[in-house]
Amino acid sequence: MNKLGIAGFAVLTLAIAHPAHAQRVSKMNGMGVLGKCENPVAEQCEAYLVGFADSESAHQPKRFCIPVSVGPAEMRDKVVRYLRSRSANLNDSGATQVARALAAAYPCSK
Repeated sequence: MNKLGIAGFAVLTLAIAHPAHAQRVSKMNGMGVLGKCENPVAEQCEAYLVGFADSESAHQPKRFCIPVSVGPAEMRDKVVRYLRSRSANLNDSGATQVARALAAAYPCSK
């Protein structure tokens, strides 16, 4: 299994093990996402971003459209740049900040 495969499996296992609720699952804010994504060993960040992007694919309308050619490292770089440039918003929900970062970096063509 590649490095994302193991992390992705862990995320999937946790998602299946916990019942779905109408509230957000993660209490991680933008600062938490930035901390994980700036870590030299960014496997957790990349797994989070890949899982986040995959879950978004089920939603309509799409908030962002990431080309198949884009890898996790590129998504991480875009998210980190976005979060650094908006440090005043780092206490907001991490999921909200990631969605905004990915929408800014990968807008859907209309």
